[in-house]
Amino acid sequence: MKKAILLISIAFGLGLSAQAQEQTASQELLQPSSGEVYEYITVYVAHKQRIKGWNAWVRDNRNPYAEAVPINDETNELQKFSSPYDVINYLGSLGWEFAAFTPSLNGQFSWQDFMMKRKKVKA
Repeated sequence: MKKAILLISIAFGLGLSAQAQEQTASQELLQPSSGEVYEYITVYVAHKQRIKGWNAWVRDNRNPYAEAVPINDETNELQKFSSPYDVINYLGSLGWEFAAFTPSLNGQFSWQDFMMKRKKVKA
């Protein structure tokens, strides 16, 4: 009988310990790790037959309902890219990092929609 009570007490104690560790772990996830804050943009890439190249549009994720803005060149014309990967490289040269592909409405991933991120500059 004493062994049964001892085993139940140990099991109960281990259960409480595990629950406390889970709560601590989830609280740590919600704390800023190093003070780094990122800003994100969504990029849409489309192939245009008439110009024989790729174009890209960017949407700022602070306002996801805003209209996408095209990436333009120095003459304010639509920038032409040779592939979607050139779009990623171009944005990388501006300080953006690839973050994730974003799924379409049917849940499929595509190289046409992706997110980029960069460290937010503190104002």
